[in-house]
Amino acid sequence: MIADAEQYRQQDDELNEKIAYKTALEETLFTVQSKVAETNKANEVNELANLMDWLELDSDSASLDEMKKRGRIVEDTWGLIIAA
Repeated sequence: MIADAEQYRQQDDELNEKIAYKTALEETLFTVQSKVAETNKANEVNELANLMDWLELDSDSASLDEMKKRGRIVEDTWGLIIAA
């Protein structure tokens, strides 16, 4: 019974970390959205659209590592750090 509780606690901690990162990524993408609207560069608009689509459609089933991979794209493209 204690082992089960520890397992569930670990799963809860992992899920909380994933949710926190997803929220931070979402907030950062909204910040990027305002920057991209100002510059209106086609490649940045397309990259942002792809990231926003992924966040909306596929992020619920994504692992934390997959989310961090998308976060690195944001960091590399726009120089913003995901604060999670």
